[in-house]
Amino acid sequence: MTERKAEERGTDGLLDRLKRALEAEGLVPTARKAVERLGSVLVRRFDEIVLLQDLGDEELAEPAANLQLQPLAPDALPLLAMLVEEHADIGVTTVSTMRNYLENGFHGVVFLCNNVAVGFAWWTDAEVPTDRQHPAAERLGIPLGPDEALYFDFFLEPRSRGDGTSAKFVRHLTRLLRGRGYARAYGYVDADNIGGRVLWKIIGCKDLRRCRCVRILSFFLVVDGRLYMKNGKRSRPHTFDYRRLRLPIPGLR
Repeated sequence: MTERKAEERGTDGLLDRLKRALEAEGLVPTARKAVERLGSVLVRRFDEIVLLQDLGDEELAEPAANLQLQPLAPDALPLLAMLVEEHADIGVTTVSTMRNYLENGFHGVVFLCNNVAVGFAWWTDAEVPTDRQHPAAERLGIPLGPDEALYFDFFLEPRSRGDGTSAKFVRHLTRLLRGRGYARAYGYVDADNIGGRVLWKIIGCKDLRRCRCVRILSFFLVVDGRLYMKNGKRSRPHTFDYRRLRLPIPGLR
């Protein structure tokens, strides 16, 4: 799958949704919703919750035989190509971005159900050099210790989220991280993402704090008064994320 094909698929999905909305609701209600959505794109205020999971040593149930985790390496990325293409319209992380993750020294796994890729998870740790560390660690005030990890990209396709499958995969991931010597794992979630918050609660994550955020034109992000600017698609080492600008922004908290 190429990046261009993914972009075309995403555009087709948007046009299809617009057509269905016009047919179902008419021009005026659709236009009103479009204006409201545009406003949220221009300036969006939201909270991010920083989470902490104590990996501990409590007994965890053996994972189901049909659910597996496969460590991500460059030769394993093609496993995700079809999954990424299928969900391109909802902004799933691209394969090329995941390749950059590996170049930075981040760690990842593919979620397999009956040997079919249905999702993935990524994390970083203190062994990643500062100049390549995931920016969420600094942005959200997470000082990673030698036995700590930071989850930053988790996706499970919607069809595979029922019957507690999401929690089963996360517990499977907990076993993996514990086996690699991690004692704690941090994460973060949008406060409005109720499903995500419930999932992390189920597997024992605790809320540490809230960070107040303002996203402006999708290019700027203010977190607790600190200003960040979005990197371009070709920038290194933090593709599709934000770098800090050392400028005080009074009033945007």
